[in-house]
Amino acid sequence: MYKGYLLDTQVLVWLEHFPERIGKNSIHLIERRQVYFSSISVAELSFKGSLGKYPFNPDSPRAWNEAGIKTLNFDTGAGFAFPRFSASQVPDPMDRQIMAT
Repeated sequence: MYKGYLLDTQVLVWLEHFPERIGKNSIHLIERRQVYFSSISVAELSFKGSLGKYPFNPDSPRAWNEAGIKTLNFDTGAGFAFPRFSASQVPDPMDRQIMAT
């Protein structure tokens, strides 16, 4: 079990492109606590980039790591945890995968 905060994909986008959209309390936590991003966020942004919805920079994950945001990979354990998150409560399958990470 990891201690810290797992960032949603949208927060990663805001950190990189629109930091003014992130509240002061959230910035405080990000700056003072260990934060993570899921490898699923990379897949989500890459996919949205391929659809022309988002100009994904392949160097972003490295930049996030250099900024102290650690990667959590979607592994076998996450695969087994994935069905525990209800589609009726969280309709987006990528969000459920991020939660399972």
